[in-house]
Amino acid sequence: MVIRPAMNATKNIPIVMLGPGGDPVDEGLVESLARPGGNITGITTLARKLGGKRLELLKEVVPKDFWLPACAKSFPRCGNARAKSGTR
Repeated sequence: MVIRPAMNATKNIPIVMLGPGGDPVDEGLVESLARPGGNITGITTLARKLGGKRLELLKEVVPKDFWLPACAKSFPRCGNARAKSGTR
């Protein structure tokens, strides 16, 4: 990890982290995602922790009628739910 040595080298120069790495809070790189503090900023995917939130946001923007048909085509197990709901 390149961020830790950069953190130790300077407290004044902004450090931008990018990529799918782990949780920067758990790794002790920032205080929190909302307010990182210090001189580190950037983005991370946090795939496991944010999966539920991403689904929640997707449900807000995608029409409700789309979910079961799309789900049934992508995941065969959803076909039963689609049949019960009467959607095609």
